[in-house]
Amino acid sequence: MGNACSQPSDDQDIEVDHKRKSPKGKGKYGPSSGGVIKYHGGIFSHVKGEVEQTRQKHGDYDFSGNDFEPEDYDVIEIAKNHYYQGEYDDTRQKPIGCGIEVFPDGSLYEGENGGPGRLIKANGDMYEGEFDNNKADGEGTYITKDGQKYVGSWSKDKKQGKGVETWPDGARYEGDYKEGNWHGKGEYTLADNSNYKGYFKNGEICGKGKYKWADGDTYNGEWKDSKMHGKGVFKWKDGKTYEGDFQRGI
Repeated sequence: MGNACSQPSDDQDIEVDHKRKSPKGKGKYGPSSGGVIKYHGGIFSHVKGEVEQTRQKHGDYDFSGNDFEPEDYDVIEIAKNHYYQGEYDDTRQKPIGCGIEVFPDGSLYEGENGGPGRLIKANGDMYEGEFDNNKADGEGTYITKDGQKYVGSWSKDKKQGKGVETWPDGARYEGDYKEGNWHGKGEYTLADNSNYKGYFKNGEICGKGKYKWADGDTYNGEWKDSKMHGKGVFKWKDGKTYEGDFQRGI
């Protein structure tokens, strides 16, 4: 951080060291309106509620690969309740390079401007990975505050491509995604250990696949809207078998 341990009054003189981009040299603090930058204390003092809980749970973001030390920069308020600590351009209005940013809605971003980085949303959910135009894009991990987790590919803030999704109760999906939905080939295991392997469409079981219930019954055949539909074979755990047509689960 800079030389000041606490925020000075509006009329206090400060020094500005342009090399370190922190107060040192002659100047005055002023309001953030009209393009004047206002300095504040540690940036995490502006992180509250569920965002702070998530940050404490997962720890500090790892800047080790970027040769960036947040404490080398003071905190600026670039708009009302919008705080930034890190590298910025000559106008001191536009963040560039690496930094930490707290947005007016309370969400927190740490990393390179434009990614990769980590975003903790106001509701406590967290995404860490690649970005494009401020949206999750590329490879990344999303963890909800309740512990649901997705690791895989993204496109324009939506799950897209290959990924693995897990739930705190032990349920798990691994396979293809399209625009945020299970779509294509995948495998879904429920908390009770029931298991489906096959095809999905727009988040529903659709096409050919095999479902095995926890009690040992199985169905191998065609599906529509997550119901047995079309030709298939149903086998009971006692050995009985039915082979033929099914209509919406019957």
